[in-house]
Amino acid sequence: MTVNSKDQTTMISDKEQNGGRAALGLFIGAGLAVSAWIVADAARDVAAGRDKVQIKGYAEKVVKADLGQWSGQYTVRAATLAAGYRDLEAARARVLGFLAAQGYDAGKVTLSSVNAMTRYKTLPNGSMSDEVTGYELSQTVTLRDGDVARLDRLSREVTALIKDNVTFFSFPPQYYFTGLEGLKLDLLSAATENAKARAEALAKASGAEVGSLRSARQGVFQVTSYPSTDTSDYGIYDTSSIDKAVKAVVTVEFAIK
Repeated sequence: MTVNSKDQTTMISDKEQNGGRAALGLFIGAGLAVSAWIVADAARDVAAGRDKVQIKGYAEKVVKADLGQWSGQYTVRAATLAAGYRDLEAARARVLGFLAAQGYDAGKVTLSSVNAMTRYKTLPNGSMSDEVTGYELSQTVTLRDGDVARLDRLSREVTALIKDNVTFFSFPPQYYFTGLEGLKLDLLSAATENAKARAEALAKASGAEVGSLRSARQGVFQVTSYPSTDTSDYGIYDTSSIDKAVKAVVTVEFAIK
C-alpha cells in the first residue's frame, strides 16, 4: 500500500470540474503552510545547536467510502386518523415499489414507527385554537448499502415519487470508510518516516546528523472529504463525501549528533 506524504504533488484528473481544481489549489496552498509550520520549531532547535530536535511528521491516504446510509421520509395529511393510515399505507406501497425497482427489496429496507401529528386551526392573531383540522402522518425509510454509487444515485432520483403523488423528502446520504483501523499503523509509520526525513534535511543543512528516536506522540486522526483543508484538534470524521482523505500527524523527537 502506498501512503502519500504532504510533500508529494497531488494530481487530479482533467475530468474534474473547475470547482474541484479550485479546492485542490487551496489544499496545496494549505499544505505548504502546514509544512512551514511543521519545520519551524525544528529549525530553531538545530540552529541553536541543541542535542535533540522535535518535529512533526504528516501522512495521508486517499480512500473511497465503502458503506453508505440513506434515509427518506414520506408524509400524508388527512381529515381523520383512519384515513391518514390508509393514505400512509398507499404511500408506503409506492415507496417500497420504487426501491424494489432500484434493487432494494423489502428485506433491505428499515421502516420507522409511524409519527402522527394533530393539526389545529390557526386563529387570525396567529395563535392555535383547540379546533382540530386534520392529521399529518409520516414514516421514515432507511437503507444501508456497500454500493455507495448506487445509493448516491438513489438519494437524488427518489424524489421522482412526487410524480406519483407521494410527498417525499430525501435526507443527504452518509458515507463511511470501514477500513480505518487497518490504515492507522501504516499511516503512523509513514508519518514517522516523514518526520525523520524532515529532521535529516534540517540537520544536514547545519552539518549535523540525526541519531536515535527519543520519543513519539500520536496526534488525532482526521477523516476529511477529498480534497479538503479541514482539521480539528479533536479530529474530524466526514460523512458527506464518497472520496475521503485519512490524515495522521505525529510529533517525534530525535537525538542530534
